[in-house]
Amino acid sequence: SFALGQRVLKLIGMEFESEPENFIFSFPLGLAILAYITFFLGIIGLLYKSALITVLLLLFILLRKDIKSMTLNLFRFIKNLDKNILIKKYDIGFNYFSILLVFLLLFAFLNLIASFAPPWNFDVLTYHLAVEKIYIRAHRIIFIPYIFFSNFPSLVDTIYLNGLLLHNGVLSNLFGYALGITLVLAIYYFCKKFFSSKIAVLAPLLFYSFPMVIGLSSNAHIDVQLTLFVFLSLYGLFMYFRSKNNKWLILCYIFAGFGASSQSFGAVAVFGILVLLIFHLFKESLKKNIEYRTAFFKIIIFCLIVFLITLPWLLKSYLYTGNPFWPVFNDIFDGKYWDKKHQDGLSYLINSKQINLVNYIRLPWDIHTPIDRQNVYEERGIGPFFLAFLPLYFLLRKKNKILNEFFILIFIYVTIWFFISVTLRYIIFIMPMVAIISAYTITDLLKNIYLSKILKILLIFTFSFNLLLGIGGKAKEVSVAIGLESADNFYLKYLGSIYKASKFINNE
Repeated sequence: SFALGQRVLKLIGMEFESEPENFIFSFPLGLAILAYITFFLGIIGLLYKSALITVLLLLFILLRKDIKSMTLNLFRFIKNLDKNILIKKYDIGFNYFSILLVFLLLFAFLNLIASFAPPWNFDVLTYHLAVEKIYIRAHRIIFIPYIFFSNFPSLVDTIYLNGLLLHNGVLSNLFGYALGITLVLAIYYFCKKFFSSKIAVLAPLLFYSFPMVIGLSSNAHIDVQLTLFVFLSLYGLFMYFRSKNNKWLILCYIFAGFGASSQSFGAVAVFGILVLLIFHLFKESLKKNIEYRTAFFKIIIFCLIVFLITLPWLLKSYLYTGNPFWPVFNDIFDGKYWDKKHQDGLSYLINSKQINLVNYIRLPWDIHTPIDRQNVYEERGIGPFFLAFLPLYFLLRKKNKILNEFFILIFIYVTIWFFISVTLRYIIFIMPMVAIISAYTITDLLKNIYLSKILKILLIFTFSFNLLLGIGGKAKEVSVAIGLESADNFYLKYLGSIYKASKFINNE
């Protein structure tokens, strides 16, 4: 995947300052391309393990020089590592930011171990992997009328399909985990490029320690992976603003398309990116730095690339339901298998909260705390950071232009979310921005000798608490992952009667 993505980026003349930054963009791009290849195999009825392995072998032969070069570079890097130079360069030792790095590694290790547990989460078993398993059994992509979610945009689910086809659901979990780690690296290098090394250590830890992110990072959900695509699109956009290099803009467009192809709410994320792009191009046009015609052309290209990348999923939905934007706009497209009763039920499922000014004003508190006690898993939230540090940013003497624009995006996303849904998971793509703003604010506050010690203790306590929360929540997964418990006993214990019933039906 890394080699495939790197080859494609070389074709458009893309160059990176470092090998890790190259990996951050190349690896998810390669995985996404493989998913589109698998989708095509499914359309023509060649969804077989042998067909996918043949594709992988052909790609391996095509990319053998790239893979050889990457492998040699890795060994050369390890061989040339000098511990003393490394310690001196990065100030490694017993200091506060080294402790934060240890916390980040512990969260990553916990999620890695938990990834080896068999899939068991509700959404994963009912549609993320269930739909792909039905496709594999049919050896093609077919219409599944009895699973409502089967006609949603499903790029990430198709990445997981590769895991199921090659081995099993654990490999799908590991694909999801790897993309989550890539997001952590992306936040690190973004902050290192635009802010400082200290913020670059703190921001990814803040993000990866959010309780919701802990819960979603070791299984075949799609939310963290959607967040990766959206963040890489923003990464490319801000690099374009700084360098005026159109190749970064192309990366922004591509990953925005992947975001829209991963989840229906990805379209909201893409809308925010488009608003930001239009705002900057309009401002540059007023300054006479860019012609209006060129600005308009860039916007049209954005829409065209996002549309083309999303088109396979729109066509699939249209062919099966009569509505390319299933399940919304059914009144316009007269979608099949749908009526007012279903639409009313969907509206309540998506947004059961009253739309009024009071509820809008209390949104920051609702984001901070569980708002649906019957749905605690989805609403475990992001801990204290949304309320604790985002408001304090405005009290800082030195503001940052990028973070100001992050606030605009967060405002747009949260406002749209308020009118559409109350499920916090649907705007998980704001969380890297929340983490970066919080890290910037915390780093500035740490300069104050009176606040510094108290703030450090509070942060260590919060990370320790979230780590214990993660260990407690994943203890059952770790147990089966390391072989202390069989998968059968694991399912009997945590899925209960529905597993017994399904097992009886399958056997009998």
